Amino acid sequence: SNDLADLIEEEEELEFYTDGSLKRNARGAFGWICTTRDSENEDEQPKVLLKGGGRESEFQEDIVEMNSHKVVKTVAPSSTREEAMAMLSMHVAARGLEISKRKVGPVNYSDSQSAISTYRSLSKTFPHELLRKNNADVWQLIQACGLECGFFEQKYVPSHMDKFMKFEDLKPEWQGNMLVDKVADEMHYEEDEISAGIWRHVYLLHSFIR
Repeated sequence: SNDLADLIEEEEELEFYTDGSLKRNARGAFGWICTTRDSENEDEQPKVLLKGGGRESEFQEDIVEMNSHKVVKTVAPSSTREEAMAMLSMHVAARGLEISKRKVGPVNYSDSQSAISTYRSLSKTFPHELLRKNNADVWQLIQACGLECGFFEQKYVPSHMDKFMKFEDLKPEWQGNMLVDKVADEMHYEEDEISAGIWRHVYLLHSFIR
């Protein structure tokens, strides 16, 4: 990860975008991109520095087992779950790149208001309170990453704006959202179960809460 860290070291401001993707065969995928752009040109298209993501092999295998509480809050793949998985994947990468040591805190754009609302509450939510939330297995891991390395500032961006305007006419944030949407969709067709462009990592999808 040192080479990747060097790649972004000289960039003053970094922006992340996360997105989840669902297919009709009940498989979920997720992606993220790390971008930068000229601070003096706010209308410049985001430049993708890094990208990543993955997919869940079979959702039945990845559901959390809450043995002590006798309850499973995640019963099927959902758009919000994949959005959360994208945020978790982003945090894993940011930790490896030591993003938290930068002077300017990172910003993440998402088109899921539900995921953003839950994420924003993590810094002031007790771990046992997360057990009552859907996708508690994922949110607990995100919370652990955030408490250790810092949370991202979350900003909402509308989705699929390319239906109404040409890509080059979109706001930079909308362009970024379109770019990460493509990355998340591509993750459905990756040969490896968990893989991502130039950033590859494997992390635990099974979380046993005792």
